[in-house]
Amino acid sequence: MQDIPNPFGDSPIIYLNNNDVVCNKGAKPAQLVAPARAGSQVTFKWDKWFDDHKGPVITYLASCGGDCRAANGSALNWFNIDEAGLYENASWATDRLMVQNNMTCTITLPQQIPNSQYLMRHKMIALHIARQQNEAEL
Repeated sequence: MQDIPNPFGDSPIIYLNNNDVVCNKGAKPAQLVAPARAGSQVTFKWDKWFDDHKGPVITYLASCGGDCRAANGSALNWFNIDEAGLYENASWATDRLMVQNNMTCTITLPQQIPNSQYLMRHKMIALHIARQQNEAEL
């Protein structure tokens, strides 16, 4: 596993109609490519998340159509490959990620995706102040 730090800080993304929602503020093309075959597992390790920021956890993929090191994430077609939300015991996916899984989340890549380079987005969504549009924090 390779740790990739977030150089853009902890500011949330709240407006869904701009490019920041794709890969964060000030995003630049990825310079590292990690091999992962269809059907394999990928683990995300978060360094922090506020325990009152409860909500779903969603993972997306987008084929780069070639080398991801030259891809523009906002120009790609993203699709959802994994999601978790509110569980029957009234706990959120963010609770499970933080407490039960020690700030990690492991997903399985779909078996049917073609061999290619993909960008992957793993998002936690905080709903603690979301009462209307543009109040959820990504």
